[in-house]
Amino acid sequence: MSIVIARHELRSMLRDRALLCVLVIFLVALTGGLSVGTSTLHRFERVSDAVRVESDAYLARMRTQLEDVAAGRKPKGFFSANRPSALAFSAPRPPSPLMPLCIGQSEVLPVSARLSLFSAQSGLFDLGSIDNAEHQQIGRFDLGFVLVYLMPLMLIALSYNLLSGERERGTLPILMNQPVSPFGMLVAKAAVPLAMIAGPAVAIPILWTLVASPGSGELWGRLVLFALLVVGYGAFWLTLAVMVNLLGWRSSTNALALGGCWLLFVLVLPAALQTAGSVLYPMPSRMALITESRLAEVEASQRRQQLVDRFYRDHAELAPEGGAGQPNRTLAVYASFEETERAVQPVFLRFEQQLAAQQRLLGLLQYLSPAVVFREALTRVAATDAGAFAGYRDSVLTLRSELKDFLLPRVARGQMLTLADYDSAPRFRAASYTGGAGVSGALAGLILPTLLLALAAARSLARIEWTSSS
Repeated sequence: MSIVIARHELRSMLRDRALLCVLVIFLVALTGGLSVGTSTLHRFERVSDAVRVESDAYLARMRTQLEDVAAGRKPKGFFSANRPSALAFSAPRPPSPLMPLCIGQSEVLPVSARLSLFSAQSGLFDLGSIDNAEHQQIGRFDLGFVLVYLMPLMLIALSYNLLSGERERGTLPILMNQPVSPFGMLVAKAAVPLAMIAGPAVAIPILWTLVASPGSGELWGRLVLFALLVVGYGAFWLTLAVMVNLLGWRSSTNALALGGCWLLFVLVLPAALQTAGSVLYPMPSRMALITESRLAEVEASQRRQQLVDRFYRDHAELAPEGGAGQPNRTLAVYASFEETERAVQPVFLRFEQQLAAQQRLLGLLQYLSPAVVFREALTRVAATDAGAFAGYRDSVLTLRSELKDFLLPRVARGQMLTLADYDSAPRFRAASYTGGAGVSGALAGLILPTLLLALAAARSLARIEWTSSS
């Protein structure tokens, strides 16, 4: 009998032209969000390829200069390839193949890093954007936006009068006299809007991703997590709508109440959590970092010889044989650079501590809003979250350290670079980041409130039984 009720509910919704328009709008929004995400992924791939090609071309020019000198030919351009400071790399941030599911923080994080002996931590990453700042500030219309903001509204539009409409039409007693339990009747009626909205929200993005990115077949585990998250988020909103319907209010009142819940969970609470993190753990002033850096640079430049002497005392094994000869200008510049980095390090540590504190606070308070839980989990599944950038950042810092260890002995001994040095120099190796970490906690954060609402709804079923008996 539950299947009969579900079929009747489906036919009733399909006869309603307004609800059909809602469904069409949602399908158009889904495909539009996926199109934006796919185009953004392609732009990131082009930027990554351009950065890699430019870096390879630069190294090829340096090698050509050394080859010309070795062959007795005059090198093209200003000859600097044998200087340790000339060895430099660009390390692009690899884009996630699941970016169409959720762009996340991809557009506000650095797209590449430039590494050399004199790569300062403050200028290590290229913060240049591939889009304008206004789009980044307000957020891009992508699939994540459609699912977080629009999908609840679609479910509300299909379920705000799930029971109140039957009551107002006088058909609820007839429905309750059918050979089906109140629970079975509720499940049958609620399953229809969930299937109409969550079904396309799961199937279309997965098929789109597999077609647009043929190599994504190996990411099936993350696609399954995506499906579970979408169904869990939709089930929360549908259970909330059922609970409101069981309160006995009119359909208009149900719509207002559910709209208020949408405003609270999707707009108010996320903004309040973000504001709380910024107020409780404010970030250090960037102007303070610039001022501290400039003061340290001026002071270090005035003490270059002292810094060189201290360097040789700390690294006696790198001291040139026979004592000091000609002034080592490169080492003097590096010693000044290292002293500046050491002076501004506390500011960077303070920034990282405050950022970590903000992330811990958001991790604890996100469960107040299912929308925040769902959004954060989507970025983890798509590997467009801060965790993905942290892995890339660690790879860059590792290469920076390896490059320093490779070049510093040559600088200290006054040695010039050769073709063999270019061949044996360290290269960038991007750390693999599979994504999906912590999604189980997010699923629990969606399932638990849904179960609590379901228990509260079960306690209200007695009113439906009373209505049918009357």
